Amino acid sequence: MQGSLRKTPPAPFELRPGDRVRIKSREEIEATLDANNANRGLIFDVEELRFCGQEATVLQRVDRIIDERTGRMIDFKSDAYVLDGIVCPGDYHRLCARGIYSYWRAVWLEKLPPAP
Repeated sequence: MQGSLRKTPPAPFELRPGDRVRIKSREEIEATLDANNANRGLIFDVEELRFCGQEATVLQRVDRIIDERTGRMIDFKSDAYVLDGIVCPGDYHRLCARGIYSYWRAVWLEKLPPAP
């Protein structure tokens, strides 16, 4: 997987907790990435490919995180979301068993209509 954009696009919409989404295909996501496989600084990791095409529910918007290496608080300048039940399996990171949530840009997601 390799993006090629110099400037990556923002999402045309906001998401809220409880919104249903479909994770876009590899090709759709790749079209939003720069040469570092990032969209506005957030890397799309190979671990996340397995979730392409799946439906999920937005759990929450992420505005800041703690950098585990430095203990520093990092504010996200652009949208980032966690999806209910979508966690990193750790297969490519020395079998990391932490099961942490992946961060998703709205531009990598398709908003679905509410369930009936």
